[in-house]
Amino acid sequence: MKLVYGFIFSLCFVYANSLIWPIFRRTIPPLGIGPVIIQKPTAPSYLNVDSWLPTPIGRVFQRAGIVLDDTLKAAVSAGVNVLCAVGLRIVPCRDRTDQNAGLLAPVPFQCLGKADVIFVLDSSGSIGSLNYQEALSFLANFAGSFQIGNDDFRFGLVIFSDNARQIFDLSTYNNHPELLEAILKTPYLLGNTFTDKALVMANSLLTTTGRPGVPKVVITLTDGNSANAMLTFGAATALKNSGVTMMSIGVGNNILENELVVLAKSPAHVFTTDEYKNLQTLLYVTAQKTCKECNGVVAPIEDDKGIPNNDAPKACKTLADIIFVLDSSGSIGADNYIKMLQFAANITDRFTLGVNDVLFAEIIYGAVVQKMFDFNDNMDATSLKMAILHTPYLKQATRTDRALNYVINSTMLDPNYSGARLNAKKIVILMTDGASDFPALTKEAAQKVKERGLSIIAVGIANANMDELKNMASTVDDVFKADTFDDLKKIAEKVTQRTCDKISC
Repeated sequence: MKLVYGFIFSLCFVYANSLIWPIFRRTIPPLGIGPVIIQKPTAPSYLNVDSWLPTPIGRVFQRAGIVLDDTLKAAVSAGVNVLCAVGLRIVPCRDRTDQNAGLLAPVPFQCLGKADVIFVLDSSGSIGSLNYQEALSFLANFAGSFQIGNDDFRFGLVIFSDNARQIFDLSTYNNHPELLEAILKTPYLLGNTFTDKALVMANSLLTTTGRPGVPKVVITLTDGNSANAMLTFGAATALKNSGVTMMSIGVGNNILENELVVLAKSPAHVFTTDEYKNLQTLLYVTAQKTCKECNGVVAPIEDDKGIPNNDAPKACKTLADIIFVLDSSGSIGADNYIKMLQFAANITDRFTLGVNDVLFAEIIYGAVVQKMFDFNDNMDATSLKMAILHTPYLKQATRTDRALNYVINSTMLDPNYSGARLNAKKIVILMTDGASDFPALTKEAAQKVKERGLSIIAVGIANANMDELKNMASTVDDVFKADTFDDLKKIAEKVTQRTCDKISC
C-alpha cells in the first residue's frame, strides 16, 4: 500500500511540477541553514498561494519539490551545509537520493547564542490535521533559524490536548537534521485544550534538562482558550516567576487576547494570525524576537551586498520614531510588493540609527493588521533592512483604517513595550496603491492619528486615490505620488528629505 501511495504522489508531483514550477522558479531564492553563504537576491519572494508550492519560509519541505539548480549543486558539492526534506526526513542535500527533494529554507539569518527553548504546541481537535501540519512546518523553520548545539540553542517540544505529552527534551537533539525531522513527525492528539498541563510539563523539562545560567524561553502556539483558565494562569505565573521568558502565538478568532497575554511575558510578546496557513508571516518577527530575548546575535547567512545603498551617507540625525505603514493588499502583486519594500529599505539610508537618533518600526495591512517589528527590534542598518526586505505579503483587502487605528490603539507607541520614546517626534510613512475599502473610516482614523501628535506622510502608487492621500497626510506637502512602482525611485529623495525636514524642525 505504501508503494502505491508513493507512486501516486510521485505522479502528482511530476505533473504539478512540470506545469507550475517553471512559472515561479525564477522568484524562489535558494537559501540554506548555517553560516555559509549560498545565494540571496536583493529581496525575497513570497508566493502565498493556496496550493502546496515551495516558499522561502513556509511549507517548503512538505509537499513540493525543488530541483537543485547549478548554483546550489555547486554549493552542495563544495561542502555547504544545505538541508533537504525527503518526505518527513531531513537530510543533507548531498546525501539525498531523491533528485526532487524539497529544500528546507528558513528565514535568512541564524541566531548565534545560547538558550533553552521549549515549544508548547496545541494538538487539540479544533485544529485539524492539515492545520496541524502548518504548525509543525512553522516550528521546524523557526528552529532552523538558530544555531543548534550543546553550547548553543537547544529545543524541546511538548504537545497537549486532554493531556500533555513530551515529544523530546532539551538534551535530545544537537543538530538541525535530527531536530527538524523530529518536529515534522510529531503526532496529532485530538481532544480538548488543557494548556495548563503542558506548561507544567515545560517547567519540569526546563528544570530537569535545562542548563544553569542559560536564558529560558517557552513559546506556546494555540488556537483556542484553555479548558481551565485558572490553572493555566497559575502554571504560566510559575514559569514567569522562575525567570522564564514566555511568548504566545494565537491562531484564529477563538482565543481571547487576555489568555494570550497570560501566556506571554508582555503584550509585546504576543503574536496573532488569522489562519494556520499564514503562520509563516510571523516567522521572521518571532524568531528575531526570541533571538533578542536570549541576548543572541543575528548573523545573516550572507553579507549585505544584496541590500542597495548600504554605504549611503547619513544626513538626518535627530531624535525620531518613524513607523512604516505598508499596504499588503492583493492588488499590488508580488513583484511590485518587493519594489515597495526596497523603496522603504532605501529610505532608512539617510537616517542615523540609534537610541539617541532615529528608530524605525513597521506594520503591514490587508484585511488584518500585523506588526512586523518595534522600534527597539532593529537598531543597526543591516538588521533593519533585512527585516524590511523580508516583510511577508498578505495579499488581502485594503483596510487602511485598521492600520491607522492600530498605530495609536496598540502597544506601538508604548515605551514599555515597543521602545518608542516619549520625547521623540513621531512620523508615519504610509504607502498604498489604491483606495481604502472604507474611505470614511480611513479619514476618521487618520484624523485621530494626527490628533495624537503624529505626522503622516502619504505615498501613493499607481491607482492610489489622491483625495484620500490628502485626507490622510498632515499637509498637502506630505503627499507624494508615483505613477508606477518602478517610479518609486523618482520620488525617493523627495520623501526622504520631507521626512528629515519634519523631524528636524
